[in-house]
Amino acid sequence: MKKYILYTIICFVFCFCTSQKQEFDITRKNINNKVNEAYHLTQEDNYEKLIPVLFFIDKNKIQFKDNCLQAKVTYLRAAKAYSILSTNEQKEFSKQAIEKAKYCGNNKLISLSYNLLSIAYYRENNLEKLKENVLKAIEFGEKEDNYVFLVDAYYNLIQYYIKFQNWGKVREFSQKGINAIKTFNEKKKRLKFFTIFCAKSHIEKGDFDLAVTDLEEVIAIAEEIKPEDKTEFAKTYRDVYRTYSQLNRKKENYKKANEYLLLVDSLSVLIDKDLNSKVKDLLLNETNLNKKLIEVNKKIINSQRVFIGIGIVFTIFILWCLFKIKNYSDRLKRTLKKEEQLNNELILKNDDLAEKNKRIERLLHQNDKLLLSRTLKMSTLKDAIQNVSKSIEKLVEDNDKVNSSELLFLNRNLNDVISETELWEEFKTEFEKSNPEFFIKLLEKAPNLTITEQKHCAYMSLNMSAKEVASLINISPRSVETARYRIKKKLDIIDNTLSEFLQEI
Repeated sequence: MKKYILYTIICFVFCFCTSQKQEFDITRKNINNKVNEAYHLTQEDNYEKLIPVLFFIDKNKIQFKDNCLQAKVTYLRAAKAYSILSTNEQKEFSKQAIEKAKYCGNNKLISLSYNLLSIAYYRENNLEKLKENVLKAIEFGEKEDNYVFLVDAYYNLIQYYIKFQNWGKVREFSQKGINAIKTFNEKKKRLKFFTIFCAKSHIEKGDFDLAVTDLEEVIAIAEEIKPEDKTEFAKTYRDVYRTYSQLNRKKENYKKANEYLLLVDSLSVLIDKDLNSKVKDLLLNETNLNKKLIEVNKKIINSQRVFIGIGIVFTIFILWCLFKIKNYSDRLKRTLKKEEQLNNELILKNDDLAEKNKRIERLLHQNDKLLLSRTLKMSTLKDAIQNVSKSIEKLVEDNDKVNSSELLFLNRNLNDVISETELWEEFKTEFEKSNPEFFIKLLEKAPNLTITEQKHCAYMSLNMSAKEVASLINISPRSVETARYRIKKKLDIIDNTLSEFLQEI
């Protein structure tokens, strides 16, 4: 019953969860990969992925054990602040990212975080802080084998030197950016910026031919890359025409400079129109998405209502099942309790019976011992009578005055008191009650043992010493030892003692 209830709960939860709209394909299992993916895309000016990643992390209060992942998440927060122009948050998160990245020893991440911090100071027009942090970004970035990511730091530093009209430094760091892009064949879209910076530095130095060469190279780069985004393409030409206008002003060819300015203005208008059109399309798409989202939410709400209704019915069913299970469990407990009581009573009765059996066994054992003792005494009595009989015979032989006929008559009467055969059979019967088959095994080993020797063997099996046996049958201990020696020879015992041998039978 419980198993079916569990299956029903699982199916209900699964159906309910699958009915929900998943906004992002982010889970706890793949969050590490998603953080790394957003981190790499951010370096390409793509900030779309970091929004859902950070949202998921904050919503689920995820804590990362890996120090580098912590640093990357903090860097993503700084990048998000940069994209929404939140300068204070950008500064704070950039500083935190720097400290965490230093702890995990990631020079690239340290460099990128310093660069973001320099941008924040640039927005605050704090040029000295801009320069300080961008130089640190370059310092840590150049420790990496592939330092093409430093082109953004070079770009920010160039903005500083343009402010102070330091065209030598502008040309130096522009060339560094160009060399990094060409060396690693990455970030080619950035190449046009550094080439335009070179052209501007040449114009300010009066190297007009070199400036024209640079601008022609920018056009060639733009034609080679030809981005799908026409607005980006138009922006490149606008920057080129603006630089041409600057060149002609330096040459004092103001007419040509104005012509280029007109081209710049016309391109700006086209760019603005295109941007406005894109904004309108985005707004329209956003409106359509909102409408679809509202429809989806309505469907979700309706489905949730259905599931809530099913859930209520299901809950009532579960409660009913639990009630039945509880009643059954209570009955089972009562039955088990009764059985346990009966079992305890049986155990007590068994204990009483066992105790009674023990007492009976003790009584039987005591009785056996008593019978054996009596038999031994009878046997001893017979031996004593025989000894008296022998004494009388000797007395008759030694003393002529004694009435021999009377003494012999007395001797016959003493011998007739107890038959030796009867005494032996009685002794044997009582002894075998506690030691079955003792004499059978003994005679199998030595068939020529006399009855007296068999008795000695029985005494020894009872652990009786020679002195005890001698006292019992009224002979000397030495005679007992002599008898035992003869028995040992007949039994052919060499290694073991006679006592050990007899106790093992």
